[in-house]
Amino acid sequence: MLLGDLPVRAGTQVWIRIHQIHRDARWFSEPNRFKPHRWNDGVRRPKFSYFPFGGGPRNCVAQHFVMTEMVLGLAAVLSRFRFRLVPGAKVEMDTWLTLRPQNGVPVVVTAL
Repeated sequence: MLLGDLPVRAGTQVWIRIHQIHRDARWFSEPNRFKPHRWNDGVRRPKFSYFPFGGGPRNCVAQHFVMTEMVLGLAAVLSRFRFRLVPGAKVEMDTWLTLRPQNGVPVVVTAL
């Protein structure tokens, strides 16, 4: 079997670095800057330049449920609280299978 021009033996595990693909300078300007709207800016890109739930026949079966649950959960929390990064705090990212803060995210939470 070929993956592009690379021969891959049957049974070989292939890992895809989604974090790196989502920050590819060929498809995104300022790829390492936090820009949540980068995937909703109307620019046409290759099909799998953004695929947070995987792609093809083995994508996440719960992706629609998760997106609905996330929107409802965020709406409930954000309507009751304000979140601010602790002044002077620096958030560093750790990437492996998912993107996550390396040492947490220090925030000040204020009830509205």
